[in-house]
Amino acid sequence: MLRDGVHGTGDPYTTVTEPAFVARFLLDPDTDTVANVDALVDLPNGSTWALTIFTVDEVGRLLARWKETGEVANGSYFWAADQLIVPEPGVSAMAAAIRELVCNGDITSVGVRCEGQDRDTSAATGGDPSAVASSPICGRRAHLVPRRSVAVARRVATG
Repeated sequence: MLRDGVHGTGDPYTTVTEPAFVARFLLDPDTDTVANVDALVDLPNGSTWALTIFTVDEVGRLLARWKETGEVANGSYFWAADQLIVPEPGVSAMAAAIRELVCNGDITSVGVRCEGQDRDTSAATGGDPSAVASSPICGRRAHLVPRRSVAVARRVATG
């Protein structure tokens, strides 16, 4: 897991920065592995997309728990509006899935657009979220940032 060693700064995000996107994962700083996390994905065109990411095993664990507790019709179904399921835990696996969604344009179908969170950087793609998929930035590797971005948290907090 990515750690920055700074706790209590008020910034709840672990950030993955790639040329095609910036992903901010809302993580507990004491978590060693992640199998269920909310993420915000910022695109170069200024749009922001929300995802809830689960592993296959985490979905099974939740269904089993709900069967025992009687929640969600005794665990008879599972859904989330912005759901993304990945085969293995960890920020790296989740970033790989996000990369694919961004580069093939599916982020606009899978994610939920965060109105009011969009950044004013639409000049890069003319404001079209799908334009990122056809840009040359989708072929580059990730730059993992093992710190939390205070500037991003402040922007989110202040709207």
